[in-house]
Amino acid sequence: MLSLIIGAMNVPTDRAIHPGQQARSTPVVTVSHPARRPLPQTRLGALLNPDPRRLLHAVSIVLLLLWCVWWGLSLAHHELIGVRHVWFRGFFGVDFLRCIDQPTRVWLAGGDPYAVYDVNMKPLFVYPPPVLRMFAWCGWFTPRQALAIWVASLGLMATAGAWASWHARKRLGLGDVPLSPVLVAVLFSTPVVYAMERGNYDLVTVPLVIVGLALMRTETRWAHVAAGAALSLAPWAKLYPGVLAVGLIALRCWTSFAGFLLGAILIGASSLDELQRFLVNQDQTVVPWVKLSQAFPKMPVYPAAHSLSANWWRLWVHTPVAWLGRLDGRLAAIAILGPLLCWVSYHLFRCPQRDRLAYPYLMWILALATFVPPIANDYSLGFLPLAALVVSDRRDPFLVKLAMAAICLWWQPLSLPINGSVLLVIKLTGLAAVGVSLTERCCELRPARLAPIGAQVVH
Repeated sequence: MLSLIIGAMNVPTDRAIHPGQQARSTPVVTVSHPARRPLPQTRLGALLNPDPRRLLHAVSIVLLLLWCVWWGLSLAHHELIGVRHVWFRGFFGVDFLRCIDQPTRVWLAGGDPYAVYDVNMKPLFVYPPPVLRMFAWCGWFTPRQALAIWVASLGLMATAGAWASWHARKRLGLGDVPLSPVLVAVLFSTPVVYAMERGNYDLVTVPLVIVGLALMRTETRWAHVAAGAALSLAPWAKLYPGVLAVGLIALRCWTSFAGFLLGAILIGASSLDELQRFLVNQDQTVVPWVKLSQAFPKMPVYPAAHSLSANWWRLWVHTPVAWLGRLDGRLAAIAILGPLLCWVSYHLFRCPQRDRLAYPYLMWILALATFVPPIANDYSLGFLPLAALVVSDRRDPFLVKLAMAAICLWWQPLSLPINGSVLLVIKLTGLAAVGVSLTERCCELRPARLAPIGAQVVH
């Protein structure tokens, strides 16, 4: 996958040694340069020896053009072209048209969107009240037009996230990689394709994080408060981004943390009546889903879902330790993901240059949080590729590289004959691998202890 290619293309710079070693007292420094390979002497030889960076850029541009054509045709046919060959089943725009656009039009007409039910008497609108305001623009267009606009908007959000990953990687000095392959790696990733096919809106958190971090880089205290308030919109779109509060603590952004709490409280207080109906609809949706899942013990893990709490017991069926499946899935998810979150956050908290890792860290904790809810389709896992593209590097431990190679099997959207349980384990190990990479970059940004006098550094 392109993430491995990007990691392998790192161009050696003055930071080729451990960054902290630059501060060491080393009177003797020996520099060794690799022997330069001879250039081809013929035109044909030169033609057969292209610059890898330019070649990767050219191939990426072609793929990006094909991506635009692919989605243009899909919107025209109201079906994702080639959907039979991807990880998920095709229901083009159903999340947007059925669960967002229709209830929003009821709300705009003065009705109660939380009282809209399907033929099975299940509530259609199960999202927080601010989502209605977020999609109020749908009233200006037909449902088909609104869907096209929203799919294009999701593509732009993913593009913004890819640009932010590329920029954050450049700030870390991890090689001179073109923007185009980073865009390809994000736009062709399974979660982004899945989100655009369904029209779900998890990606809306990405621009909120980008705006919030931009405000945090200013010197104005009120800008930091506004940054926290902007981030507080995310958990009022989907609940799991509430983990951003932990991220602000790890980043030591205390003013933004206060703004986050204040914004979340004010948003919730502005629609208390609707909030109560939202909680009722959530309960009427989640509880039957969990019971239905438990009623079919032989049903395998869905390849395009990654809820650890809901699928915990399925991971241990027909294994010698099947008794582990009797543990509560939510407690198991917290027991596994909680220490990982604390470990990575602790290292970031101690990092003196944590601002350079703020973006991949927030993307990573958002990806981690998506494993906890009982309903977690892979369109909510788009944050993981965004974090991986920033921090993965060829200096990572061998097992981390192995886990990243494995997650590339899921990263690309074409379905492979892999068991859903195995795929879930691959996603979990990929999450842990990106967390280790992030921590490695944290340690590299710390000042190193003084080396013994007379020590030599070779790079």
